[in-house]
Amino acid sequence: MKRQISFKDSLTIKLQKTAEKKAGRRFQERPLLKQKTIGEQLSAARQASKRNLKDLALQLKISVNYLSALESGNYNALPSPVYIKNYLRLYCQALAIPWDKMQKQYEQEIIVYHDKESWPKKEQGILQKKNQTTVPQISTNSPHHQKPVLIPRLLKFGVFGIVVFGVVVYFGFSLLRLVTPPALTIASPQADMIVSERELIISGKSVPGAVIKINGQAVAIDQDGKFSEAIVLGQGLNTIYISAKSKLSQENTIVRNVLYKETE
Repeated sequence: MKRQISFKDSLTIKLQKTAEKKAGRRFQERPLLKQKTIGEQLSAARQASKRNLKDLALQLKISVNYLSALESGNYNALPSPVYIKNYLRLYCQALAIPWDKMQKQYEQEIIVYHDKESWPKKEQGILQKKNQTTVPQISTNSPHHQKPVLIPRLLKFGVFGIVVFGVVVYFGFSLLRLVTPPALTIASPQADMIVSERELIISGKSVPGAVIKINGQAVAIDQDGKFSEAIVLGQGLNTIYISAKSKLSQENTIVRNVLYKETE
């Protein structure tokens, strides 16, 4: 009966073949080396520290499934090589395993087990160019699979806030314009006049649509806001109240004192 080769022994044979090919020599089978895989070393170190995968996953902010894949050597169940290497480095630090030695073994294992057709060609180049690529550091505060939604979300709230602010300012100015008394200018008579004619012309200008009153009596106003009205003065001092008011605004009132004095 043919003896079945274990997963670990298969790895050792493949590593020996790779080394022989690089050395330019024909491969010959040799006694299997009893070298533990990275996954076996990780699992043994974790069990020796009496910690479980769930606690380590919470500490490192890495999925439990990813840590389990590292321990089983199932690299195809992990994301791109950049993430694998960083996850492995963080896991080694948490278990107090020297990273330098583990890094060299990882680069050998990933070449043997890596199904090159399952990863993009761009990411395969990362494995081929050893010591030429700077591996970006992954923050341990958030898992890699979180989408970078922070900036778009802030942008959305920023635009929404600007729109709301603009609407509030617009309605604020509109309301202020409605309640502000309309402008009123009196062209005639001038203040504190003395006249000798009984009839007096009162004229001036306000905003179009304003209601103009002279001593409480409404007078006509044209489309330009101009008005002109004749009144009859009484003997002596006459106090004339001229007011302008819009629909919702307060009243703007100007007072003119005119002294009527008959000529002898």
